[in-house]
Amino acid sequence: MQRWLEHDGSYAQFLKAIDYIQSHLAAPLSVKGIAVQAGLSESSLNRSFKRFAQDTPLQYVKKLRLNQARAQLQQTNGSVQGVAYDVGYESVSQFSRDYKRYFGANPKDARKT
Repeated sequence: MQRWLEHDGSYAQFLKAIDYIQSHLAAPLSVKGIAVQAGLSESSLNRSFKRFAQDTPLQYVKKLRLNQARAQLQQTNGSVQGVAYDVGYESVSQFSRDYKRYFGANPKDARKT
């Protein structure tokens, strides 16, 4: 299996996309930009993410950002607004809606758990 993964070009390009996303998580990310960095077309990038991550690229980005935000909120004294911007959200209200939908609680309550 390891040999197959090493030689499967689509998996290697998927990993390249993951690396790019993780190193640019706080920056604005688009499917087109991620695809270019991974050397894939947008449709190939979407197929790779569905195959290997069971998400679209932007769903994957959102989940990474929200998990990183939760960790920051639990481990630091940073404001909700500051954390939202740190993880790449441009709108605090959108961040709060996404956070509540994903975790079932408000971001300000993360420090209480």
